[in-house]
Amino acid sequence: MSKSKNIGTAVESAIVKYLTGKELNARRVALAGVHDEGDVHVISPDGRCTVVECKGGKQTHNPTRQQVADWYQEAVNELANVGIDGDIPVLVYKRKGSGAANAGDWWAILDYDDINHLRGGKAAIGGPLVWISLGDLAGLLKGAGY
Repeated sequence: MSKSKNIGTAVESAIVKYLTGKELNARRVALAGVHDEGDVHVISPDGRCTVVECKGGKQTHNPTRQQVADWYQEAVNELANVGIDGDIPVLVYKRKGSGAANAGDWWAILDYDDINHLRGGKAAIGGPLVWISLGDLAGLLKGAGY
């Protein structure tokens, strides 16, 4: 396995371990080529799916806003491949100097409107991207019934 695949596997596994430790139903997703469905799915008891695109390695040490926007767009595209309406795309990336044991401190990026939706507000499309911790995202998902 290549070094980048090893990094990706380690990051995805750390995210799943963190989220399942918060009593969320998170699982890694098999590679699907051009029809990629994300790296991790968080499934609610009623079948909703949050699609998580995961990033690690040196590329995440000091990414530009454009890089983050491009990575987030990957999550949006992957959600479309899953084909479930009303669910949420999320980008999670490892923070420099923060290992797997501190995955809850890693960045989770999602659309402001999706945060509002998780908190019980009306779903909308097109809000600005917001950086929160993976720990805060886990809390929002739990509060939304995941």
